[in-house]
Amino acid sequence: MKAKSLKVIVIAIIIVFLICIIFLALLKTNNQDSAGTDTGIFKYSTSADDSSIRFDSILNQIDNWVNIGEVVGAELLVIENREIVVHETFGWMNKEEEIPMKKNTIFRIRSMTKPFIATSALMLAEEGKLHLSDPVSKFLPSFDNPSSEAVTIEQLLTHTGGFDQPGFPRDYETYNSLREVVDDIGTHGPRFEPGTRYIYSDAGVAVLGAVIAEVSGMPVEKYIEDKIIAPLEMSDTFCDLVEDEEIRDRISATYFREGNEYVKYWDSSEKQAVNYFRASGGMYSTPLDYAKFLYMWMNKGSIDSHRYLSEESVVNALTPGNFNDKYGYLWEIGDYFGHGGSDGTIAFAIPEKKLMVLYFTQSRATHTPEVVKAMVVREFGTSESQQYTRIHIDAENYDEYIGKYSHPQIDIVITTDGESLYVDTSDASKQLFYPASKDFFIHEIMDIQLSFIRDMEGNVISAVIHQRGENIKITKDS
Repeated sequence: MKAKSLKVIVIAIIIVFLICIIFLALLKTNNQDSAGTDTGIFKYSTSADDSSIRFDSILNQIDNWVNIGEVVGAELLVIENREIVVHETFGWMNKEEEIPMKKNTIFRIRSMTKPFIATSALMLAEEGKLHLSDPVSKFLPSFDNPSSEAVTIEQLLTHTGGFDQPGFPRDYETYNSLREVVDDIGTHGPRFEPGTRYIYSDAGVAVLGAVIAEVSGMPVEKYIEDKIIAPLEMSDTFCDLVEDEEIRDRISATYFREGNEYVKYWDSSEKQAVNYFRASGGMYSTPLDYAKFLYMWMNKGSIDSHRYLSEESVVNALTPGNFNDKYGYLWEIGDYFGHGGSDGTIAFAIPEKKLMVLYFTQSRATHTPEVVKAMVVREFGTSESQQYTRIHIDAENYDEYIGKYSHPQIDIVITTDGESLYVDTSDASKQLFYPASKDFFIHEIMDIQLSFIRDMEGNVISAVIHQRGENIKITKDS
């Protein structure tokens, strides 16, 4: 009996030991990248640890942001020469439910939708179904009026159609379809003369989405799915909130800043704000999936033997427009090209370095994507950015800059500690600016400058924010 009992105990111990080994193996598979693992277009680098050292400062910075509450959670993906050298997650996917951020979380990518709209328009142009010089009124009767007849396809691609931001005649949530939105936009017309200035505009991209639908004979989201998402095998990218519960469970909650805290304002258990595809910002994706799309562009329109766009179209799209030298056809451009989303996402590529960086958060209006971009471009960019020297200003002279400044879309409060200025908005953390000359201040990290304007008596009456080739005037409240 004793021998039999001993045998049973030994067998039980072996079984428990094997279960532990299997569990640990599964845990390692779920939480670590296997060197050389194939992900389709990309594979994990066999020397990822050595390669990732170059990004330690960024990894540490993101970790710190989570710890101090600057973001709720984040996922960082770095790909070089088609090899994944960094893929890390931080913080929470859903803080209230205590669900940690996981690799390949699905994010609402907002304005990172815009390059898909540009790609679709260029595909139709290459098919000869439209020309970039065509007036929108050729396809949409609501634009066949004196106010809107001059707006062209190319102007919509370059944000020079004269539409304001966001540019909708009323709240876009009150419309029932994309076409209803766009017909209302066309009836009201642009605020400014088309082709005379750059104004980043969601309304203009919505119009382009409706043109794509009209020309292709299918909803714009269906065109994107058939011509871009499916061929690129972007299985985690969607134009709508899908019903599949397994997929919905992978979608991150989203947060906005309220004071010094982030508050959840949406998760996938809820409906979308609109029941139609919002062409200016309605898509969902993961960093790894979006990287496939970004790589196709970085590789001048093709991946391996499959060509999606001509090289000529890609070059033209990444060439500066007439009114903004940092924006092409719905792409931000410079040493890099890419785009961000207002819920806290960004993806960009530095073609000469064959490098792509995708940093996704769900913390709305956070400045951290721009900081990550600035850090990467500073380290790996191919041209010298303009350098400014910090100067000394007497503490009492800062007082003339402080106060509340207004803009149609945002209110800004400027304060000082006697050594620099702080720019504060209701939905973002304070940003630090150093003086580079009298009335001219520079951001501590990002490529943003702030210049102040005085009246004839020498009083500060307004300021201009210089960012991404755009000059945004804010007026000081009296």
